[in-house]
Amino acid sequence: WMIRILEKYYSKKFQIDTKTITEKQYDILHEKIVDYFGPYAGYAQQFLFKMERENYQKKWL
Repeated sequence: WMIRILEKYYSKKFQIDTKTITEKQYDILHEKIVDYFGPYAGYAQQFLFKMERENYQKKWL
């Protein structure tokens, strides 16, 4: 779900070409997220998830 949200709002920064990711791809993506959001990466994840769920009336993407 977070991959879809990142692609939707941050497609230029976080490009993911597959539906599933390997452990190595996950580690690379994690580093990009931490670099972008800094110490607030966890808060950003919670905020983006909550916002997207509310936008879609708590239905999954």
